[in-house]
Amino acid sequence: MEKIKKAYYYFFYKLYKHSKGSIFPENFTGSIFLGTLGIWFTITLLNYYNIFIDKSINFTKGVYIGIAVFFLLTSYITIDYNDTWKKYNLEFDQLSTEKNKVGGIIVWSVIIVIVANMIFSYYLLYERAKRNQTGPYSKEYIQQQKIKDSLENIRYKKRMEDIRQGK
Repeated sequence: MEKIKKAYYYFFYKLYKHSKGSIFPENFTGSIFLGTLGIWFTITLLNYYNIFIDKSINFTKGVYIGIAVFFLLTSYITIDYNDTWKKYNLEFDQLSTEKNKVGGIIVWSVIIVIVANMIFSYYLLYERAKRNQTGPYSKEYIQQQKIKDSLENIRYKKRMEDIRQGK
């Protein structure tokens, strides 16, 4: 458990160092980055659950808001509350350049994997919607769009005719 805790703080440390020069305090920016990555990771897991396990579940906005609040509160309590991050940052500043370089590569690799995985999970949801003709690919939705487009086309032609006639 101690290693997981240290890894979490090291992750924050790298995000903190990356946010130097920001208009916001570095610890705030690092916490927001860390919370955002947690939110994205959880949404990715929910997407995969939706794709592979329960193909009919729809998550409400409340679920996503609850996830965001959970991660942002967790980030605040573990990092910002009582300035716990300062102790760990001093410890990580003392690491050798080589260890920090390797740690940075690991941290940024994890970030890339989280972001790419989230994009891929949405791609899979999109493909499933196309295959099952649901969402924007349902026959009813496409028919509504055709009617809407036809009405807009008629209005456009009417406006052009009015302009030509000088109205």
